[in-house]
Amino acid sequence: MPPFDPSSESSPSRRQPLPAEQSWADHLSVNQYDSFELTDAVRPAPNKKVTPVQGYRHDVYIDEETHARVPVIMAAASRETLFPLFMQLIQRLGSTVDVVLESSDVPPGIRGVVM
Repeated sequence: MPPFDPSSESSPSRRQPLPAEQSWADHLSVNQYDSFELTDAVRPAPNKKVTPVQGYRHDVYIDEETHARVPVIMAAASRETLFPLFMQLIQRLGSTVDVVLESSDVPPGIRGVVM
């Protein structure tokens, strides 16, 4: 996967608003951009023109209270490669690692997964 390129057409500073006549239902019905297939839980914001691409970047999370620095990897992957890629990433990290998954797409009765 190529690193994130902030000068690309999909960078936040280059996004253009969608036409006003495009309905919310039309926006949500888009499942694929070129060869990048979206998951059911993710859609670009309706007022942004975004062309998702696979990529990643390294960053550092800094805790506001303790100022602790934690290295992070942010990634985007097409639906068909997302889970296998995720499993490959966490297997390479070894046995002592914290994995945080966040989703608003959780079925009722599911409280969390311990890995």
